[in-house]
Amino acid sequence: MNNKTTSFNAVITIPPEYVVIKKIEYDRLVENDEVKFWELEDLMTKTCSSKYWVMKNIVNNPELRDLIESFSIFPKGKNGPYKFNAKKMSRFLDEHFEEIKERAES
Repeated sequence: MNNKTTSFNAVITIPPEYVVIKKIEYDRLVENDEVKFWELEDLMTKTCSSKYWVMKNIVNNPELRDLIESFSIFPKGKNGPYKFNAKKMSRFLDEHFEEIKERAES
């Protein structure tokens, strides 16, 4: 068996609006650039839903609230802000989409 190696030289033109960086550097930049917390309005936007719907079907739903409590900050008073860890809430919405949808429809 004869192993042959072939080499190719190529010229790749990268437009000036692009840069080439290592993936690890890209991941670090993306992580540092992300919003760390969502407020209730962000959750409404991400789910394309009203405040009433979000409160009823996610935030105040006893089963789902138990699942989101570890990465959420609930208001101390009646009108205080809600805060949600952006990454964890985004993952939660992806992982529980069908369950949220079913609960909302029933």
